Amino acid sequence: MRLGMKLVVAALILGGCATGQRPSPSAASAEKVWGDCVVAAVIRMDDGRTDPLSLAHGIAPQCAVAHNEWSEAMIKENSTPQGQDAARERVNSSEIQFITSAIHIHRSKKHGNKP
Repeated sequence: MRLGMKLVVAALILGGCATGQRPSPSAASAEKVWGDCVVAAVIRMDDGRTDPLSLAHGIAPQCAVAHNEWSEAMIKENSTPQGQDAARERVNSSEIQFITSAIHIHRSKKHGNKP
């Protein structure tokens, strides 16, 4: 699942931006579970015509448990309350962006384009 790996890599990069560190193995594992959920939902639900943003909002609740577990793992990576607040904002504000990116990558691959 190359799409899932690209989603995970994008999330890892974003997650590490604030701390300058890689996420712990538990955070990376939670992130993979969420990425796999998103990829499976995109493959299952994308008809190629629905607006990607609308579709992303439909997919998000289906993967909410996995996203919450990843969010909590990323928040715990920060030791200060300010760092935790920043991580919370970052992971919550990026959820729809990641899902929308997964949709665009999926559509691009369906048309034979390299993402």
